[in-house]
Amino acid sequence: MAIFLARKIIIALALVWGASFVIFFLLNVLPGDPAQIILGINARPDTLQALRLELGLDQSIIVQYWQWFIHFFQGNFGRSYIYNIEIADLIKERMGLTLILTLTAMVLSFFCALILAFITLVSSRNGFIQVIIWSIDVLISLPSFWLAILLILLFSVHLGWLPAGGFSGWNRDFLSVVKSLILPVISLTLPQMAILARIMRTAMVEVLHQNYIQTALAKGLNSFQVLWKHVLRNSFIPVITILFLQFSFLLTGGVLVETVFYLPGLGRLLIEAVAQRDLVLVKTIIFILVISIILLQFLADSFYILIDPRLKKINRDNLEINKN
Repeated sequence: MAIFLARKIIIALALVWGASFVIFFLLNVLPGDPAQIILGINARPDTLQALRLELGLDQSIIVQYWQWFIHFFQGNFGRSYIYNIEIADLIKERMGLTLILTLTAMVLSFFCALILAFITLVSSRNGFIQVIIWSIDVLISLPSFWLAILLILLFSVHLGWLPAGGFSGWNRDFLSVVKSLILPVISLTLPQMAILARIMRTAMVEVLHQNYIQTALAKGLNSFQVLWKHVLRNSFIPVITILFLQFSFLLTGGVLVETVFYLPGLGRLLIEAVAQRDLVLVKTIIFILVISIILLQFLADSFYILIDPRLKKINRDNLEINKN
C-alpha cells in the first residue's frame, strides 16, 4: 500500500511539474508585450523598458519560469495586469462562489442519481423505466452551457420566474441569493446527475447478478433489504471513485456556466483574463485548476484501493512478481 501511494505521489508531482512547464511556455510564446498591455499603446519607450525590468521580462525564459514556479508554491502569484491587485486576493474573492456552485451541484447530482437508479431497478413499469433511461441519455448529451441557455429562455425570458444572470453579492437577502444560483446549479447538476445515474444503475445491475445476491434472496430477505444492504454498498465502489473526478468536471465545466449567467466566480475571471490578455492571471488560474484535477485523481486512485480489498491483493501480487 505504501509503495502504491508513493508511486502515485511521484506521478502526481511529475504531472504538476509537466503541466506548469507546458502552461508557462505556451502562454509566454503568445504575441504581445505585458508592459505594453499594462501601460497602453501611448506609453513612452523608457517607461516600458523600466516596467519590463521590474517584471523581470529582461531575464531568460528559463529564469522567468523558475521564479514563477517557486513563487507560485510560496503563495506569491504576483499582481494582475488588468485589476492591479494581488492575484491571491482576487482568487480568494472569486473562489467562494465557484466552490459553492460546484459542491451544491455535486451533492444534488449524487442523491438525484441514486434515486433514479433505485427507481429503474425497483419499478415494475417498463414504459416508465424506458422514459427515465431515455431522459438520462438525453441529459448526458447536453453540454452544461447549452442547457444553461435553454433554462434562461424558459424560466427567465418566457416565464419570468428566475433572474437570467448576475449576482449581487452575499450581503443581499437569502431568497435573492438562492434565486440567482438556482439556474446555474441546475445547469451543472443535470448532466452530471445523468452520468452518475447510468454508472450507478450499471453497477447495481452487475451486482444483482452475483451469486451472493441470490443467496440473500433465498434466505428470505425481501428485495428492498437486498438492494439496501448488499447491492447499494457493493455498487458504490466505482461510484465513489467517479465522484472525485466529477468534482473536477464540475470545477472546469463551471467556467462557461459562470460566463453564461454572468456570475463573479473563478470561471468568469479566467474568461475575462483571457479576453484582456492578463497572462499572469491566466497562468495562475489554469495551473490551480490543473493541480485540483491532479489532486482529485490521486485521491480517487488512493480511495479506490482503500475501499476495494481486491485491488490491495492485486497490488501485493504484482509486487511479489516484480521481486521474483
